[in-house]
Amino acid sequence: MKDDRNADDAPREQQPHDESGPDASSDGKDAEDDAHGPDDPLAFTSLPPEMAALLSDGGFTGAGPPFVLATNSVVNTGPVWGDQRLDNEESPRTNPDGVSRPRVDSREGPVTPGEIFDAKAGYVQPDCFAEALAELDTGLLFLVGEPDTGRRTTALNLLERHSESLALRSVDSDRNLSTWTPSHKGTRGYLMDEPVAVEHLRRGDVDRLRQKLEDADARMVVVLNDSPEARRHLRRALRVTLVDHVAPPPRRIFEAHLCEAVPDRAARDRLLSTLDASLLDELLVPGILAAHIVELVTAIVEGTTDPDSLRERLSFLAREEVPALLDRLKSDPDALSFLLSAAVFEGLDHRVVMDESERLLQLADGKLHAVLHGERADEANRPNQEFVFRRSLTEQLRAVGADRRPSEFRSTSRYGYTAEPVVFRRHRRGEAVLRHVWHEYGPLPSLLTKWLAEVGPRTELTAPAGRIMGLAASWGGGRQALEHLRELAASDRWTPRSIAAYALGLAAQDPALTGAVRYRLVGWSLASDWRLRSTVSLACATDFGLSRPDQALTLLAHLPRDEDKAHGATVAFGVRGALVSLFDAGNQGMVVATLLTWLAHRGPRAAAALDVFGHLLRLRMDWFERDLLRTDGFRDEVTGLVHRMLDDDDHFERASEAVIGLCRTATWRLTARPAAELLLSALAREMTHGTLRLFVRIRQNEERQLFGKHIAAPTLAAWRDGGSGQRTTETSGRTV
Repeated sequence: MKDDRNADDAPREQQPHDESGPDASSDGKDAEDDAHGPDDPLAFTSLPPEMAALLSDGGFTGAGPPFVLATNSVVNTGPVWGDQRLDNEESPRTNPDGVSRPRVDSREGPVTPGEIFDAKAGYVQPDCFAEALAELDTGLLFLVGEPDTGRRTTALNLLERHSESLALRSVDSDRNLSTWTPSHKGTRGYLMDEPVAVEHLRRGDVDRLRQKLEDADARMVVVLNDSPEARRHLRRALRVTLVDHVAPPPRRIFEAHLCEAVPDRAARDRLLSTLDASLLDELLVPGILAAHIVELVTAIVEGTTDPDSLRERLSFLAREEVPALLDRLKSDPDALSFLLSAAVFEGLDHRVVMDESERLLQLADGKLHAVLHGERADEANRPNQEFVFRRSLTEQLRAVGADRRPSEFRSTSRYGYTAEPVVFRRHRRGEAVLRHVWHEYGPLPSLLTKWLAEVGPRTELTAPAGRIMGLAASWGGGRQALEHLRELAASDRWTPRSIAAYALGLAAQDPALTGAVRYRLVGWSLASDWRLRSTVSLACATDFGLSRPDQALTLLAHLPRDEDKAHGATVAFGVRGALVSLFDAGNQGMVVATLLTWLAHRGPRAAAALDVFGHLLRLRMDWFERDLLRTDGFRDEVTGLVHRMLDDDDHFERASEAVIGLCRTATWRLTARPAAELLLSALAREMTHGTLRLFVRIRQNEERQLFGKHIAAPTLAAWRDGGSGQRTTETSGRTV
């Protein structure tokens, strides 16, 4: 067997022993003792006496047959062919520095025709294909890209296209390319996947390798992970051209594999017509792996076209991967916290996900650390919370299988901003991760609940956090399924209460939890704790209340109380928001009837009704405009409410703005004039001080053509004359 070692690796000639040299001094001995301490497995003191003496004598010359010293290793002294794997799983005891060692994945051997045909089936050429094919003409191609993006498939297609042959062969990833030789006659293409020691190559090695390939009439593709170190070495030291591999758009991959699976165009069109138009856009997100697209095509071809069934199938595939994903990340607390953060806040800006990940890691106080280190022996396994450069965003994304989307514009009601969302490559991975850890790891739910209870006061964080908390109720089950929401509902802060409300609305969609959710909300609505009642008001504006308007209105009636002004205002704010949401959801008649019932009572409930009615008049006057013209509507009741609000100093401004707004609409829209005239005429028939102030404002309005002036002016003149025949009331000395 030919020895591939470099000349520099050959045994050197034994030198005469000079006792006066530095090795014989005490300083040299001390240096040796420092290099091999008593705990070092290579220290002579840890070997049998006869072996230590043999080593200290300077070699094994004449010692008999050769032997191998390989502590904690397995040695194969026989011939080895392809498909061998060396995988050293190191524990903290055998690897105290925590640095991962290279994993050698050997694939030496011929590439089967079946694998080549599989690589060609449904293959979509990436944009770099032509460039890579041209670079392969030089004999050697370095293809750089992210894992699981189809690099190996592209490499096989390049070699097959260039050589027009199926005689391809894989090379072990631990082979030394500086000494490797294409020794298999007839092989036209070689593929090396992620070589272990590419950084040891020199420029002359690359030139010699190209010459060897040319002599053998063969070509080679070396597939590399994208890393700054590899790029720097290959470009600067070796001056080779790197070809960047980026997966084609998911839609193109989907169409290609669908064509492969269903060759008939008409049959494909019929199959696609059964799918929801937006479903593919939802599933074929940028960055999705080609293997997952193939899974999607397989599911569709097998007849799974219902959106919920298709999502559930892909979700199941994602859940299967979660245990292995967690096992891979258990020794990496940064990746674990980022995984949980991205699972909760998937789709938000990467800065939000990163901040929440850091906050979770700090809150965990070492609970997410599998291996902790200290500088001194007595401080072993202690975390270093001061180190701020633990992991970069790119490494975090790569570790958990997520992507940072290109910058996109988003806006709020007050301003716009750009965001670069974090999205998992695997569909519904976030939900699958959280479902697994919630069910399998007992202490984690309380940690996540505490983490989300302290989330920042930002509206964009509420919905994803509430969604996860709502799903968690189904994951937990049992009598304590909603217990984690009690802590959020009783918070002094608005954000946790909103998360709890959103979660209750989502949990109520589970038939097994509907009764438990209703029981909790009824109890909280009667509680003296304003925080629980505030949560109930927020829950009535979620899916729970919108799908059960009668129950929501009953709950809301219990909430207004005579209490601290600040706390009462907080509850009133939630009640108003819930009633407006119910009104907008198509329950206008029920909401107005409820408000009229509340107005029949005095106290907090009547005050809440006036507050809500003022908002509805100002924001939803178009509905009241139509209702005023109906004989079976709330014409008289609404007119009476407007009278009552105009006479109340606290509500006059809002009511007058609503009426003048209707007049403005009637100025330019003829269809609004009958309702405006009917309301103004009804108000004019009973000239209270509030109505008087309103008509003065209409008459003095700067808009000369404002509709209603033709009613306000003569009504005011008749009131001054006192002979209009209309009933007037005492103004109590008010200035009009």
